[in-house]
This record gives sequence, structure tokens and C-alpha cells, in this order.
Amino acid sequence: MKIDRYELHLDINDLERSYEGAERIYLRAAEEKLLLNAVDLEIKKVLVNGKITDFSLHRDKEELSVETTLKGATTVDLQFSGNIGQKLNGFYLAKAQNGEMFTTQFESSGARRAFPCVDHPAFKAQFSLSLTINENLDAISNMPVKSERKSDGKKTIIFEDTPRMSTYLLYIGVGKFDERKEKYGDKEVILLAPKGNLTESHFPLDIARRSLRLFEDYFGIKYMLPKLHLISVPEFAAGAMENWEPSQ
Repeated sequence: MKIDRYELHLDINDLERSYEGAERIYLRAAEEKLLLNAVDLEIKKVLVNGKITDFSLHRDKEELSVETTLKGATTVDLQFSGNIGQKLNGFYLAKAQNGEMFTTQFESSGARRAFPCVDHPAFKAQFSLSLTINENLDAISNMPVKSERKSDGKKTIIFEDTPRMSTYLLYIGVGKFDERKEKYGDKEVILLAPKGNLTESHFPLDIARRSLRLFEDYFGIKYMLPKLHLISVPEFAAGAMENWEPSQ
């Protein structure tokens, strides 16, 4: 089975620390059963090629089994919901001294705690992400914002599509942020922290630009994405995480 693309939308309730999710997965299969990874999610509906399909959750295996055999190009639509906990894994709440943010840590198998997926590094796919949040909040992800629309006190942010990548590289951050930007060629390098927690030092941005130059010279490959975020996450168990683009 090959996963081509995830189209993922999360409607986030920051007061309840929960979200409603809608997802479409484009894949190609050859007489295969569909097994997705899902942990601590409520799966409400699954459709395969537009038809409602039975499914079962195997919590001990962290699997969502869809009761059909797939063949050829297939679309799978899912409706689900989840909670934003404080386990420092998956999609979680991180508290700062004078604020908080919702953030993700998906390496190596935490994406399944945020949305159903084939959560294995070998199954790379393109991600199309959109978020609905309160209009007074900010949101960041691997790619720049493509468009934004506001309605009834909320806003929906649509990000540009990612390159093909593993599920654990996807990043989602929601909160009130301060940021400082500098340029590296035509790329933006952005230092970001929860509001009131941004350092006044330019040293992280200087090191980021010098690191980009070093790796471009060493590998002979230009940095491929349009921006680089350096994100200060107040509670982060791994110490650091290198997503495709945001570094925490």
C-alpha cells in the first residue's frame, strides 16, 4: 500500500482542550486490508470511496481496522475527535509561566494520538493541513499560511502543502505567540515563543542562518522549504525535535 496524501482539518476548542477532526486519505492498494494507527481517538465515521464502511478499534494494538479490501486508487474519509492532554506526546498542552500553547511531538509514533494514519516512517505522504481556531490565536505548521478566513469569532487557516514526508515530521502549534524574523537569502528564519517568553537575543537566528549555509555548502543542496521556524516550547520531554521545518 502507498499513501499519496492526507487532507487533514482540525476544529480546535481551546477552552475544552479538544478538537473535531475530518480527514481524507488518498492511497493506492493491491488487494489489501486497511489498517490505520489510532490511539485515544473517538472514531465517528469511516467512508471508503464515498461509502460508509464498518470499522473496529483494537486498542491493545493501537490499530483501526476498516472492514473492506482495498484495490487500486482509494479515498478514505474519517470523522473523529480527540482531547488535548498534557502527556508531552501527540497533540498536547504545554504551559509557560504566563501562558500556554498547544503543540505536537510525533516522533516516532505520536501522530496516531492526534489523527488516524499509517504511522510508520516508511509510509511517506504529502500533507494538506487546515486548522479552525479562535480568531485571537495564532497557528503555525511546517509550511507557510496559504489562506485565512474569519467567521463567527473563529478563523480557518489553510497551510501550503508539504513535501512528501513521514507522519512524525508533521508539526502543529496553536497559541498566542511573539516572533522575530530575519532573512537567509529568500527564506524567512523565524524565532518564536509563547507571548511574553521571547528572548531578546539574536543569537539563535544567527546560528540558524550559519547552519543553513554550512549544510547547503556541505551537501550541495539548497534548503528546500520557504521558511525555518525555531520554536521555544515550554514543556518538551525530548529536549529537541527536528521536524521537516520547525525546530523545537
